[in-house]
Amino acid sequence: MHGTERLVIAGLGLPAGFHWDVQNRNAPTYVHTPLETWKVMTYVNVAPDAHVRGREPYARRTAT
Repeated sequence: MHGTERLVIAGLGLPAGFHWDVQNRNAPTYVHTPLETWKVMTYVNVAPDAHVRGREPYARRTAT
């Protein structure tokens, strides 16, 4: 858990910092949200509201 935001998704309050760690195994993979696409070389964090937190060299936003 990272961050300080407390999110409410579909009426359910989630703990501050709740997110998923998304990693690839051997080759780059892609994460698609309603607003953007990320190429994941190593890892990104994805919040329940579809916010993706990533940075070079670990990940790169490829489309918005």
